[in-house]
Amino acid sequence: MAEPVADEREEFVFGDYDGYFLPGEESEHLVVIFSGVGDPKAPVPTHDFRRSMLRQPQVGRIFLRDLKRSWYQNPNGRDALLRRIRQIYRGREFRALTLLGVSMGAYGALWFAQELRNARVVAMSPPPSLDLERHGAFMVHNRQWLLENQATAGTDLRIVGNPARYLILYGDESATDIANMRLMMQGGWPGLYVCPGAEHNIGSYLIQQGRLHDFAGRLCAREPFEAMAAAAGAYPAFDHCHSLQMLRARGHLYRGEMAEAGICLDDAKAAVGTRSPALTRLTLFARHLGDDPIVAAKEQGPPWPEAVMPLNAGAGLHLESASARYGGRIATLGPLARARLSLPEAEEGQTVTLHFEVETPPLQSGNVPLSVFTEEGAGWRLASRQETPAQPISLPLTIRGGQARFLLHCPRFYSDFDAQGTERSQLWAMKLRKVSLGRVEKKPRPSAMPDAHGQAAFSEGGQAPSSA
Repeated sequence: MAEPVADEREEFVFGDYDGYFLPGEESEHLVVIFSGVGDPKAPVPTHDFRRSMLRQPQVGRIFLRDLKRSWYQNPNGRDALLRRIRQIYRGREFRALTLLGVSMGAYGALWFAQELRNARVVAMSPPPSLDLERHGAFMVHNRQWLLENQATAGTDLRIVGNPARYLILYGDESATDIANMRLMMQGGWPGLYVCPGAEHNIGSYLIQQGRLHDFAGRLCAREPFEAMAAAAGAYPAFDHCHSLQMLRARGHLYRGEMAEAGICLDDAKAAVGTRSPALTRLTLFARHLGDDPIVAAKEQGPPWPEAVMPLNAGAGLHLESASARYGGRIATLGPLARARLSLPEAEEGQTVTLHFEVETPPLQSGNVPLSVFTEEGAGWRLASRQETPAQPISLPLTIRGGQARFLLHCPRFYSDFDAQGTERSQLWAMKLRKVSLGRVEKKPRPSAMPDAHGQAAFSEGGQAPSSA
């Protein structure tokens, strides 16, 4: 959609905040959009929901940015910004006000709502506080600017005004978001909904699902929150909703309580089926902790998540696992991984050497064996088993069509979120940090050489034939 003409757009800067206002065609409803962190690599945030809200010209819109990414706690210009919002609302004689934001923007919307008490609030993935010391380091994504700002005391959000004015949406892709939703429930917050399959940036999720235009239209039309939640594919959060059952299952798995974890996962699956990729991955992870690895490797279920580890000379290691990720240095994997090594220039006698990270201190499950299986005929054979893979594991490979396959199995569960309460919630059981290729060096055959008496003496340390 074309950008608004210059005389329609009113820009303003107040200290470390800026924004711009676009009047609406009907001038009855004002929507204030609080930007989130945006691209962490960019010097300042971009404006959230810009394209979707430009397509809603019937309402007035204010797009805001916190230039310091202080989670709207920086005092430099904040009071002036609040006054300007009120001036625009009253001066244009708007009849309704809505505050909208995701993540840092959602927190900002709820924070400003404590002063703008007549506003409806649509908040996506907000933390209930910025006080990480009191509540836990897991609460905030991209917290480096928050730590620099150090404005965390007294930042607990409060329910102010009519409880019916809040719509608060969370996804289930991030354990941080689920834990924050649980804290909001414990704090008695109304209007909590959960979106199966949604990531932390619910706005991006709505775009991917083709739902954002309808959601924004319902927001601007001030439809009931139930209708807006339905447009987002969300349902009301409650104590045993699927995402909280997932969170409980993680805790049980970390403590080795397999039966209890299974009950939670069965409840979650009964609620949402296959709508949640995070639930599918967690269920697969739990199954691989207990199933026979050979049997599990042959199952024909949904595709496993995949990561590719590039190697030298065009070779690559394709890894499938319940939790597979390659970050340019280390591949993190779940308890079972199917590995496929692509070798454009495969040679007889090819070997692969695997270097694993050794964690200190040991994980909750302790040091469990790491097993490697290689192809043998139509099945698999155990090629290596180490209690603690401190030493590299070298394997001869069976190459078929330029590829070699093997299995990795290490039945343990770990995440920094579950172990240390941080925001890093990636699940893993193994960390593969290096893969190197080589060849089996064949030793020369012992050669028979006549001795001074004309008898054969064997080299390579062999014994001479007996003269008896």
